[in-house]
Amino acid sequence: FSLLLAIAEIDASRSEERPQLEKADLKGAKILLVDDNKINRTLAERSLELLETSCTSVASASKALEEIKRLDFDFIFMDVCMPGMDGFEAVRMIRQMTGKKSETPIVMLSASGDPEDLLQAQEAGANDFLTKPFNLEELRQSISRWLIRQSPIQTDSVVANLRGE
Repeated sequence: FSLLLAIAEIDASRSEERPQLEKADLKGAKILLVDDNKINRTLAERSLELLETSCTSVASASKALEEIKRLDFDFIFMDVCMPGMDGFEAVRMIRQMTGKKSETPIVMLSASGDPEDLLQAQEAGANDFLTKPFNLEELRQSISRWLIRQSPIQTDSVVANLRGE
């Protein structure tokens, strides 16, 4: 079928609403990607490859916990909805670990963007929330935001997302 669409006008002033973050050097950053959907994992892996990170990806929360016990990661992307253990429970378990592992920045991933998911992410101890599908720049900014801070668990971004900021 054919579909005719009008070309949208871009409001240049909107691009300045959110300040651009300082571009962190992500080269070699050790990222754990947790998503049960193979296509989502493949797309995110390719994006993380373009950002020159070192990505380990797993298809379940239980596999993620095994990897976290075995290796140190700089950053974790955790899908919200997975069979077996969901991402919220996995984040709670990570936050209960001892040492640096419990302080690893975690960004929850969700296709729905449901406000209830945002609240649960905050309560579980996630640092941020990203709605799928995301683009390369959103992914880069999400990682940069937390790798630049170099501070313990902060959930300011989750709260800002709840307020629509």
